[in-house]
Amino acid sequence: MGLANFGVTLDVCHSLMAGETPAAAATLALREGRLFGVHLNDGYGAADDGLMVGSVRPWELLDLLLALRRGDYAGTLYFDTFPVREDPVREGAANIAAVRRWEAVLDGIDAAELEEAQAAHDALRIEAIVRSAEGGDG
Repeated sequence: MGLANFGVTLDVCHSLMAGETPAAAATLALREGRLFGVHLNDGYGAADDGLMVGSVRPWELLDLLLALRRGDYAGTLYFDTFPVREDPVREGAANIAAVRRWEAVLDGIDAAELEEAQAAHDALRIEAIVRSAEGGDG
């Protein structure tokens, strides 16, 4: 479009509903310098569930946070969840805690080692790297 104010707000549930991988969608927008916001939530993919962040698809959340980190995203993260039976303040705190927990996992990963494992398509090694950063036995 060539307009400075034209960009993307990525909504995780909407991305899932479209059959996308949120991290891949974010990477495309980041590559063009057009990722303006990220609505973090979770869902099963068939509907805009608006569930707590990382409650259904924690690995997709980790993948998205990694893509945002790799793309030097410095924009806004929003929580677009729908607390129906849950206390909204507690759900907001849980969303923040989930992002912080996964960011800490990313902090514990050797980026070069992970990139090497990804380039080799070595799923078992990737799993071990992530599990080790989580504090598991890897």
